[in-house]
Amino acid sequence: MIKTKVALARLAFVVLASTGGWLASSKGLLAQGQPKIDRKPAPAEAKKKGTGSEKVYSFVQSTVLMMVPDGTSVRKGDLICELDSAALRDQLVNQKITVWSAVRKLESMIDICQIRAPRDGSLLLLIREGDVVGERQILFEIVLPAPAVKPESP
Repeated sequence: MIKTKVALARLAFVVLASTGGWLASSKGLLAQGQPKIDRKPAPAEAKKKGTGSEKVYSFVQSTVLMMVPDGTSVRKGDLICELDSAALRDQLVNQKITVWSAVRKLESMIDICQIRAPRDGSLLLLIREGDVVGERQILFEIVLPAPAVKPESP
């Protein structure tokens, strides 16, 4: 049972690390959703009102759902624009389904690694501990006990 939990933990780590690496990569979901901030000197008219400007770029192709009006005074952390993230949410759902499917498949494979005697009888081994077995290879046979012979009545 402990080996099963360790194997599941390893699979989850590998799957999440591989998808997590994609999510954090320059082409992944997280990178697509993070705005790029470009700090450059502001034009002369903006300098009259403040000390500079920052341009914010989007790395996703999307529809603008909400935008505050031009010239609005904003504070750090204020929501100033919202892009449609439905496509990204769909990608996230698909990735979660892929991870869930991989975990379920491994769990079922681990379950079949524990073989129990299907019936009473004597075990006839065809393999030894440490052997590497192939798929559909016969591992052992169960020799069924001889039926009890009833003595005939006279």
